[in-house]
Amino acid sequence: MLMRITFGELRVLDFKSGSVVYQQAFPVGNIRAEVNSVAVAHDSSFAALGTQTQTTIVNLLNGQLGSRANGVTPLTFSWDGKLLAVDGTDNRGEVFNASTGRVIWSESVASRVTQGAVPNPAGSEVMLLVTGGGLNDLLVVGAGGTAHVVAKDVFPDQIAPCTNCSAF
Repeated sequence: MLMRITFGELRVLDFKSGSVVYQQAFPVGNIRAEVNSVAVAHDSSFAALGTQTQTTIVNLLNGQLGSRANGVTPLTFSWDGKLLAVDGTDNRGEVFNASTGRVIWSESVASRVTQGAVPNPAGSEVMLLVTGGGLNDLLVVGAGGTAHVVAKDVFPDQIAPCTNCSAF
């Protein structure tokens, strides 16, 4: 599947047939309702659409709206689509159960902010890049809501999923 976002419109296309499997128009000109951030599951089955006030998970295969969360910016889905990592209040990381919208983990260190997140290609975990103003830490959050630091004081230029990572 291919997801295409144009000004005020989202389309998901089937690669084989070229047909539009999902299409949604969004209001333009209403700053509070405009979609300003998007995270898409690796298989294009779900998208988290963030506006200034809330993030809504949409099933891109049937158009059904899923869970919602207020005041967060979507970052990434876990590879299996069960978790959604977000930037919460004051750019502090949170991880949601994607189907229920329930927070299963939130950053507990007051001085740290989240700069990005990536999924583990082999499961439910997500890795968050967090910083307290100096170098960065990488922490992994699992489906049970437990986080553990896998690297401290690193300076990654960019993090991305990798199929042979040992950090997960």
